[in-house]
Amino acid sequence: MVEIEEVELRTLPHERITDCFSLLYRKIFDCSNGNQFNSEPIIGKVENKGSKMVRILVVDDDLIFGKSFTTILKDKGYNVEWVNSGNSAIAQLENKYFDIVFLDVKLPDINGAEVLKRVKAISPKTNVIMITAFSFDEFAEELIQSGAFAYFNKPFDISLAIRAIEELIE
Repeated sequence: MVEIEEVELRTLPHERITDCFSLLYRKIFDCSNGNQFNSEPIIGKVENKGSKMVRILVVDDDLIFGKSFTTILKDKGYNVEWVNSGNSAIAQLENKYFDIVFLDVKLPDINGAEVLKRVKAISPKTNVIMITAFSFDEFAEELIQSGAFAYFNKPFDISLAIRAIEELIE
C-alpha cells in the first residue's frame, strides 16, 4: 500500500497543488502497474516565450492524468484545454486552432492513430505529441511518419513535455 501524505489543498499555494496532483497521479499509475515509484522532482515554472499565447489540447480518457496534466501546463503559462475522447478532440479542432495536441493512443471511441490523421487533415500546422500508458514501440515509427512530432510513455517526466513544447514554439 502506498502512503500518501494527507494535505489540505485549500491551504497550499497553487504551484504546490500542481506538484501534489502530478506526484499523486504518478504514484497511482506506477503502483497500479506494479512498478516502484521514483519521486524525481517536478521542474520549476517555465514562462511562454514571445507574445503569442500557446494553445494546447490534451486528449486523454484518464480523468486523473487529464486534469493534472492540464493543470500543470496551465500553471506553466499555457492556454490548455482537455477532452476525453477522439470525437471531442476532432470537434475542438474544427472550431479552434491549437498549436500543440497531446494525444493518447488508446481512446474509448477512436484509435489515437486515426485521430492523428484527422488532426493533420483539419490543421496541418498543429504539432501532435502521442502519449500512452501502453507499450507501442511497434507503432511509434508509423505514428511519426503520420505526422506526430514525438511520443511519450506514461508516466513521463513533465520536464520532457515542457522541453518538447519549448522546442515547438521556438
